[in-house]
Amino acid sequence: MVTQQDIIDLKQAYTLWQSLDVVFEYGPLRSYDEQAAVQQLWNDIIAPAVKVVEENSRKTGPGAHVTEAPSPWHAYFYLRAQQQYVYRSGQPFGSPVPNQKQQAGEHLFFRGQRCASWELISSLRRKDSSTQEVEQRAAAALTEYFRNHFVADDDIARNTARCFAQHYGIATDLTDISCDSDIAVWFATHPVGETCPSSEREAIVQSVSWAGQAGAAETLFLLPPPFVRNVYEQRGLFIDTSSTNGRLKGNLSLEVRFPRETAGGEFQVLRRGRLIEVWPGPDAAERQLISWARTVGAACPNAEAVRDMVKSQEFTSESPTFWIERALDDPDKHIIAWLSILDWVLPATCVTALPVDGPEPMRYEILDSKVQALVRANRTFFKAFVGAVEDSNLDDVPVLKQVLLLASDELGR
Repeated sequence: MVTQQDIIDLKQAYTLWQSLDVVFEYGPLRSYDEQAAVQQLWNDIIAPAVKVVEENSRKTGPGAHVTEAPSPWHAYFYLRAQQQYVYRSGQPFGSPVPNQKQQAGEHLFFRGQRCASWELISSLRRKDSSTQEVEQRAAAALTEYFRNHFVADDDIARNTARCFAQHYGIATDLTDISCDSDIAVWFATHPVGETCPSSEREAIVQSVSWAGQAGAAETLFLLPPPFVRNVYEQRGLFIDTSSTNGRLKGNLSLEVRFPRETAGGEFQVLRRGRLIEVWPGPDAAERQLISWARTVGAACPNAEAVRDMVKSQEFTSESPTFWIERALDDPDKHIIAWLSILDWVLPATCVTALPVDGPEPMRYEILDSKVQALVRANRTFFKAFVGAVEDSNLDDVPVLKQVLLLASDELGR
């Protein structure tokens, strides 16, 4: 039986786990300066907590698993253990550990919801049909705004608009996911958006994989510029549910249910000892841009009218000043921070690794089909990146070198 003290101890273990000096990190794999202390922490406190959740696991259908956790911290460590397992083994949920690795590792993504009884459906499909149309035209207004004031390329303007809309309150058919399970646990334990019924005390995190979503709702690896700041803090990716009526319909899923309120108090996300502001409130410029987009969406009957209205307002007092506040007229100013997104996106989406003995700490596996998917969704980004490093010596960064070679091939198709 899990006691209140067990939960408090596990919360303290999470704080320590996320605060110790990390020597090397790639995706969910880490090595620590105090590796022996970390191993003892895992053996004494974390592993028993993971085992408690494992013992509650049950299969509810083909590729579908559900389990209950006693606390948010139990949920976090169980999900992280699952993430490490499939990352290293390439085996789906519930599979026995292979004697020898048979295939490349897989990536897990996580989505948290505060109310376990809520349907896992996109924000757009929760609206009535007329409101959906207004929201879609509002997102189209953002696309035209970024095309006029930031970068004219269609994919960058559209991807920036979709990410901005999703993270700042305009409903879309994108469903938020993260490669960090504690981000999902935070969303499952904090009141963001709709209010849960007072009788509903159980939260839920759903874990899905890229392979498990193949052929259903598409996992999208979008790389928005850094002024879409929430994506960077949340390490946010998306599932495009436009072809599945807003629903996650993957072939593999894992649901972890747990009480939102426990003896441990509030769940907070730590990263390298730093408290993360997971959902910072929009500032004045962001609020103005969202309000303007909704006004345009409500005033225009169709996408063509949206384009005409945005163009007519381009440099008038009616157009939001977001582009001035964020210096969107100087794209070069954003490049360094923009490229930094690859530091976590590559190991979260299309590269896996295994610890090895020898001079190098890891053996990397680059998953061609995922690199191709990443490039297809961000063609202009990679076209510019490949062009910028064409004459550079990337021998010291062999993973990035191989990714860019695959990107160049994909761009040439």
